Amino acid sequence: MVRTLQGRPDIFLCEECGLGYADEATARECEAFCKTHNACSIEITRAAVYRPR
Repeated sequence: MVRTLQGRPDIFLCEECGLGYADEATARECEAFCKTHNACSIEITRAAVYRPR
C-alpha cells in the first residue's frame, strides 16, 4: 500500500524499497515490481524524487 512521506503529502512512497515519487501511479508501479522481482527496476527508479538515507 503506497503512503505519503511524513510532512510531504506530494511525495508517494513505495512500501517495499522506500523510494519516493511525485505521483501515486509510479509509486504503485514500483511497489508492484519490487514485490514481484524482489528488486528495483532501473527504469522506474529514474523517476524517484526521494531516496531514503
